[in-house]
Amino acid sequence: MKKRAGKSVSAAYARFRAAYDKNRSLGLCVSGDGRKVPSPKNALCATCASSKRKNRSKRLAEGRCLACNQIHDGSGVKCNDCKQRHLAFRFGLSVEECKSLFAESKCSVCDSKDVMLVIDHDHDNGAIRGVICKQCNIALGGARDNVETLRRLIEYLSDPPAQRIIGRVAVKRYVGPGRGVKRHEGARSKVRKKRENK
Repeated sequence: MKKRAGKSVSAAYARFRAAYDKNRSLGLCVSGDGRKVPSPKNALCATCASSKRKNRSKRLAEGRCLACNQIHDGSGVKCNDCKQRHLAFRFGLSVEECKSLFAESKCSVCDSKDVMLVIDHDHDNGAIRGVICKQCNIALGGARDNVETLRRLIEYLSDPPAQRIIGRVAVKRYVGPGRGVKRHEGARSKVRKKRENK
């Protein structure tokens, strides 16, 4: 076995990678058929790319996992086992550890269920913090994982500065097409009433 970037690889992979790199440097399709690629950033020629897209679409239509080709429940492009294996590999966990993290199937921050869950980690040291929903993960990212910023956000929400500056509660107006200007809360209550009636 040869070593590549600190990892041992088989001789077959080394041959494949050498041919791949050679074809990329020459501007040829990496499938080895000798056709030119449309641009240097592409690895496949138009024929191979089209074939790959058709194969992917067919497998998805049949409800097959793109990783293991087994038929699954049809939610997403990978079956749950392949998703778990991928996440376990990516975060350096065993598959059992990964499954135990997702066992509660709810967000650790907002307790939402039936939402897309992601593994949250510290960007400074890579330590896994837990499983949270995508929206909470975006909120943490927006605050740059800074506890002081999150404290200031809480203060901002509990005591908005606009009310102190203006001296009253000002409400955003909703401008609808052809309806003129309406109070924002009024528009929201109408939407709520419509939902309740359905």
